[in-house]
Amino acid sequence: MADLFSSFEIVKTSDQLLHLLNGNWKFVWLEDEQKEIKVNLHSWKNYACYEFTHTPRYGICPIEHLWEFVKVTDRVFEN
Repeated sequence: MADLFSSFEIVKTSDQLLHLLNGNWKFVWLEDEQKEIKVNLHSWKNYACYEFTHTPRYGICPIEHLWEFVKVTDRVFEN
């Protein structure tokens, strides 16, 4: 699975991120995988909005830079 997760670093476009978001993956902070980050598409092409759930930190960045601090982990399955 490590190879699968490292391949997310090549996600650079809005379409690629949308596909990832539709897959119900969980996004976490690279420095502490227990801390979740909410990620969504921004209206600007190839940009993402992010919000740390454990601290009042949020912003907008190019999707290709998201992977400097965000990691994708196991899928989230809703009942």
